[in-house]
Amino acid sequence: MLNNLTLLPLEESELADAIDVALDGLESAGLSKDEARLKLESAFGAWIEAEGEAPALPAELRPLIANASWAARTSRPAHTVYVELIRRIQGSSSVSRRAAVLLASRLPLVLLLAGESHYSPAGIARLIGSNDAGGQVGWKAVRAILSHFRINHELEEGPVAALLGEDRQLSEKEFGDADCATTVELISAGAMAFGMDDGFHRSLARLLAPDDGRPFFPYLQMLMYVAVVDHFYDHPSEYIYTFKPRGRVAGLIFGSFPSGLAPRGNPILNNFKAVNRLTHDWAESRDDNREQAESLVRIVLGLSSLPYPARKRLSAIIRRGLFRLIDINTPTTIHWPDTGGLAEVERFLENVSSVPTNTRGIIEQRVTDFLGAMAHRGPDWRSRGLGDPVNASNTASRKLGDCDFQHAGRRECHAYESHAGRLTDVYLNEHTRTLRLNLPAREAEWNAISDIGDWSIVITFIAHEDARSAGDQSITTDVPCELRVMTFGEAVTEVMERAVEDEASMLDLFRSRVLAPLNAANTPHSVKEKALELLG
Repeated sequence: MLNNLTLLPLEESELADAIDVALDGLESAGLSKDEARLKLESAFGAWIEAEGEAPALPAELRPLIANASWAARTSRPAHTVYVELIRRIQGSSSVSRRAAVLLASRLPLVLLLAGESHYSPAGIARLIGSNDAGGQVGWKAVRAILSHFRINHELEEGPVAALLGEDRQLSEKEFGDADCATTVELISAGAMAFGMDDGFHRSLARLLAPDDGRPFFPYLQMLMYVAVVDHFYDHPSEYIYTFKPRGRVAGLIFGSFPSGLAPRGNPILNNFKAVNRLTHDWAESRDDNREQAESLVRIVLGLSSLPYPARKRLSAIIRRGLFRLIDINTPTTIHWPDTGGLAEVERFLENVSSVPTNTRGIIEQRVTDFLGAMAHRGPDWRSRGLGDPVNASNTASRKLGDCDFQHAGRRECHAYESHAGRLTDVYLNEHTRTLRLNLPAREAEWNAISDIGDWSIVITFIAHEDARSAGDQSITTDVPCELRVMTFGEAVTEVMERAVEDEASMLDLFRSRVLAPLNAANTPHSVKEKALELLG
């Protein structure tokens, strides 16, 4: 026989103690222990099955929940609060009294998850629904419980504003001058670390950097909203209306996107009407932007599948990546002073060489591009990596540094790696590790041209200071490999000695490899301002 008393909202130890107290009271009235237990179970069973609005709890049952742990949260009698709670659950979800009692039986767990573990109502509903035989529990019913105990599950303007401000700053730090493709790669790298597959990467690419070059920004606003919620609550990301996406806080999130990018109005209300939960069926119903809609659903469901710590971290990467895309799509242009001669270029290079620019290596990498291009001019040199963002992966292009130059006739490859500040053993070892990962693909290319033993590699590190320890730091490969370390000052001096011979070519390279990339849409405005300062 089902013991209905186990459906009372009590911890296991609380239930045992409460039943013992109630049985003692009924035994003193002349009932045996078995009769007393049957009386309690029958009274509660009849109360559960009665039709209509839940009546007051029978008197003999009230002592059972009088000392429940959750009763300390209210000044009113626990049995009164319990009945009101059952009524509220039924009113919010139109469920039977038994279904409401089943949900209320998890009250201690619901309060624990909401309080200490920051679960959202939908997150609690999903957890309880996946573990109870009673089936899925609606998040609105859970929200009714939490509101009854005045537990706030809303996004608050102050914390959201602080989070977005922090994300703006960290976006520039973590993404640097990444273009759209590199931004997708960096987000995908974080996603892959948490177990996401190639389908997640493809969805990111279709949503953030579609082939036609124009994202559907209301979907990006929607993704930003989801990623903000994930910071504050353990919440199934596909439930988009749990936090009432309207009002000042929602406007703050959606307003992260300038009006020139995103249309006016609320993107959730405008694009997700009557959609309580994002599904693939919703995406199929979209007559416009269907591919991006499907990609959005794939990303949101992917986030929802992750454990909360991983979801929270990946959502942070996504928010900062979205800020990077906003910056790329709302570029600012700097008007450079006239770099009409050798003196202006030398002044800029001298300023960069003297101290780190504090631009996360962006200006230093553009200077390294210029120095490498100056050293390897001519039609027989083939370059890789020139103009790549600082955080671009070397793997896809198979380059052996930030940039490299290959001469098939001479069987030579010269790679350059830029480093702002002090070059230490740690940084050098990390580069040599990634070099070994990319080298086999290049060796296969070279072997198709001639015997691999005919080739040679020179890798030049350019830094402000050589701070390596003494000792052998050579690189062992199948191809003879020379490792060089130079300061920016030394590299500039070596290259500029040749510039005197062909000043026009030098000026063209400086404009194309330094000034033009620094003025591109993907370069942060603060970096452009620093470059302007360095130009004097």
